[in-house]
Amino acid sequence: MDIQAMQSMDWLFKKERIYLLAQFWQQRATLAEKEVTALKEQLSASNQSPADKMSGSDDIKRSSAEVELNAKDKEISQLIEDVQRLQSSIGKLQENSANQIARLEEELEHKRQHICRLEARLDSQRDYEDLKRQLSFLKSIELPPNSEGNVKTLESLLLERTKVAQHQAEALKAPPCSTPSDMHGKSRFEERERERERERERERERERERERE
Repeated sequence: MDIQAMQSMDWLFKKERIYLLAQFWQQRATLAEKEVTALKEQLSASNQSPADKMSGSDDIKRSSAEVELNAKDKEISQLIEDVQRLQSSIGKLQENSANQIARLEEELEHKRQHICRLEARLDSQRDYEDLKRQLSFLKSIELPPNSEGNVKTLESLLLERTKVAQHQAEALKAPPCSTPSDMHGKSRFEERERERERERERERERERERERE
């Protein structure tokens, strides 16, 4: 696993941890709000009781409820701030993750284009080696004296094969490297491959004819 992949996974883990924390604080804030509502109801019921029926213990309960209510209000405010801060962190992580993904995709495209260029160079090198073998074979043929016609035939064949090789090399350089979704470009490449194979077959047929002569 390379460094970029490890960094990407680290971003995902951080995002997941912050998201879980935000959920936890949100649940605590919701629970605290429910407790505050219950305390307010208790305090309201205590305030509505007749003054002559209120005892010292009721006063203590009401004071305790007010203190607890104030503490819960502060806790809710703190929880809301924590949730907002975590949500802001999640937003920044999402933005950073999107930028990192875009950068990785761009680097991947550059590498893919480089691979395509190397493959094209390799195909061109194969054509060159094939041409060298055929030229070597033609040079090794011993011609009888006064075989001017055969010499011209060989010269024409050499010229024709050289033009074909040049055309194939230009065809490899001309079109841009196709993307995975560019099926039409792929079809053109396959057609060129088939044309080269047919040309090699014709060349081998000519060589067999010359050998029979």
